[in-house]
Amino acid sequence: MGRIYRLFVIGALGAFIVSCGSSKRSSTTTISSSLNPAGVGQAVTFTALVSGQSGTPTGTVSFVVDGSQSMAVALTGGNATFSSTFSDTGSASVTANYSGDGNYAASASAAFTQTVDPDVVTISGSPQEPLTQNGSGDYVAVVTITNTGNVTINSMQVTIAGTALGSGSLLFAPEAVTNLAPGANATVTLLFPSGSVPGGTMTAQLTLSGTYSASIGSLNGNWGLTFRSVNL
Repeated sequence: MGRIYRLFVIGALGAFIVSCGSSKRSSTTTISSSLNPAGVGQAVTFTALVSGQSGTPTGTVSFVVDGSQSMAVALTGGNATFSSTFSDTGSASVTANYSGDGNYAASASAAFTQTVDPDVVTISGSPQEPLTQNGSGDYVAVVTITNTGNVTINSMQVTIAGTALGSGSLLFAPEAVTNLAPGANATVTLLFPSGSVPGGTMTAQLTLSGTYSASIGSLNGNWGLTFRSVNL
């Protein structure tokens, strides 16, 4: 517990002091990232975990990002967090330095490499098969769209022009998909006229197209998906 004991010894040669004591217990600090790799401008939360034998360390942790040190963050239950964004692509070195307390010695984590990739919007999808037909004979296509990029898509619209089943054009545009995070998916329901494919046809090509916008990086553009053979 850091206590020092002094023992006075008296003998023929005089008196002298023998000091003995126990050092602080060791601590271990590790660091993790909420998002690695991250895109430019995306918020990343770093978490430092400080552990020790026979108890939970207290005190503070300072995070060092490429040599720039953050303000001290108090530990709660052995954890401390720090959030940051990155304006440039590449990599950053992040370290967590634990201050120590009355029972535990200071420690530092190994350097953590945070990767920052360029902002990318990519989209994949899959149709529910076979397609169904409503009471009017129109084809109903339910398509799951997945954000496979690294930024949140604020708005994604399916447009009538360029969206078709066989030779039939989309009857109306569905509502826009909004706030689609990386890795998340959403479904859109598309309606095509009954005459989109000849009678007796078992499969048809389904083509989707549209526009998107993402606030991070001010990304805006067009997207498209083609399923060459969808079961009817």
